[in-house]
Amino acid sequence: DPVGGLKALGSVLKPEGTIAIMIYGQYGRTGVYMLQEMFRLMGLGQSEADVHTVKQTLASLPKQHTVQGYVERTRDSKYDAGLVDSFLHRQDRAYTVAQCQGFARDAGLSFMHWWDNILYYPEGQLNVEHEFYRKVNAMPEESIWQFMELYNGTLGQHAFCVCHPSRDRKTYHADFSTEAFMDYVPV
Repeated sequence: DPVGGLKALGSVLKPEGTIAIMIYGQYGRTGVYMLQEMFRLMGLGQSEADVHTVKQTLASLPKQHTVQGYVERTRDSKYDAGLVDSFLHRQDRAYTVAQCQGFARDAGLSFMHWWDNILYYPEGQLNVEHEFYRKVNAMPEESIWQFMELYNGTLGQHAFCVCHPSRDRKTYHADFSTEAFMDYVPV
């Protein structure tokens, strides 16, 4: 119950506090869920022999299998506990950008920002000279985030921060609409 959990955390959050969240991304883990289902069909658990079967399976999958990109991007495939967590996990669930936004809203909290904003904005991924970029950049910010998740297609996790809605936005939002940002010191 992500909303219930977030409400509980929000109830003990200090007024100027921040909750940092990481949840799995639905689209970037598509191949993971395919393999989880495959291993469930095989009746695998989390034994040493089952982990060995996962390793053999990964080594024998076709190069074009959907999971290959995920395996290359993540460290979890490099050690046994990571393989268990990725492929033999019984309760993991993944979410979309829109669901992340909904969790914050439904829990009565404010969405602050993504940890890696470059993944959710077109400037870092699209050619700014193309009409395509201008159309995307003209959308509302939350729609841009959803669009970029679909455009990228590889986000295996979403990491973001939330806070109390009463917190002054100026305490956490970097404003680039004026020249004042030239005095910002990166952290």
